[in-house]
Amino acid sequence: MVSVKEVPQIGDRIYTDFRECCEDQKVSYRWVCNKMLQEGVSVQDAVRYYKRKQEKKLQKAQKQVPVKGKMLEPQPVNVLGKKYESKERCYKGLGITKKSVQNHMKKTSCMFEEAVVYCYEKKLEKQFEFRREIYKSYNACCTAYNLAQEYVAIKAKREKITRQEAMEKLLAQRESEKTI
Repeated sequence: MVSVKEVPQIGDRIYTDFRECCEDQKVSYRWVCNKMLQEGVSVQDAVRYYKRKQEKKLQKAQKQVPVKGKMLEPQPVNVLGKKYESKERCYKGLGITKKSVQNHMKKTSCMFEEAVVYCYEKKLEKQFEFRREIYKSYNACCTAYNLAQEYVAIKAKREKITRQEAMEKLLAQRESEKTI
């Protein structure tokens, strides 16, 4: 039994037994006793402290939606003025990889949208147009036409022409050699 001085009252309920109070409030009896002894607080304050702590823990658990094995609903994203259903669709639609976006975000501590724009612009810079076709890069175009990248670059620099013009000349030269 609790002394008359220490009759715990939580809310409207007055308890006659300290253990009964802890059980009813679903708070550890030992924790409440330790709190009272260490900090010299009343029974009510100790019980309220642990009740608040439990409520905070419960709220935090409710906020954490991700559960192992459970798929999250995709969140829509707006990038470059276009709305995508999910990040995955954004990557696919812009032709960039998730890894490149995440690497840029990690490297520069920027937001998702900024990283996507950066990666997309980098992709566009690398693209190479030749004979009305767009290739992933200059190297990919040279590989498609079986030309050495270094040779094309040297020819373009020597003759002060674009790489596309150099490729046209080399391909024309190759065709003329075949006919002879």
